[in-house]
Amino acid sequence: MDRLGGDGAYDTHEVWDLLKEKNIQGIIPPQENTIYWVDEKGQLLALERNKILEQIDMKGRKNGNSKADTTGEAYRKQPCSASSA
Repeated sequence: MDRLGGDGAYDTHEVWDLLKEKNIQGIIPPQENTIYWVDEKGQLLALERNKILEQIDMKGRKNGNSKADTTGEAYRKQPCSASSA
């Protein structure tokens, strides 16, 4: 398996960490009120999930009226267990 799709319920640290570990492409839309995941230094993590959010920020969601919050205040305070490489 090289790709895995699911709905926003699968948009969790555990799922994205496992996909990265197994080198599987995630096709999981982030939840509407989602935020970028960052490391303990505040740097964006190199996750497919963050790339999906970037696309949403550029193009909007399918319905065209909802975008992810990308303000600095919205960044997750606790670091994700994934590496930032």
